[in-house]
Amino acid sequence: FEDAFGWFIDRFKDDESTEEKFDVIIMDALDPDKLVDIVGSLYKDNHFVQSLFNGLSDSGVFVVQIGEADSLEDEALEAGPAKDTAHMIEGL
Repeated sequence: FEDAFGWFIDRFKDDESTEEKFDVIIMDALDPDKLVDIVGSLYKDNHFVQSLFNGLSDSGVFVVQIGEADSLEDEALEAGPAKDTAHMIEGL
């Protein structure tokens, strides 16, 4: 498997790509509090997130699962441990 970051960025770095676009992109992302090297890039690389949107067809749909809340009383994303999730959502 190719690196998904590189694959999308290489093909869809700008909106002028001639690559065939996707009708649906589904991303099941790691929770931002997991201590895995890829997590930082996933939530903070705006080029990657933009390439996902550039890779969508005009009527395409982007679905992303980015963690879970322990309860309805959890802190707001911007204030709690999931601030990287908030950063990614702002980029959407």
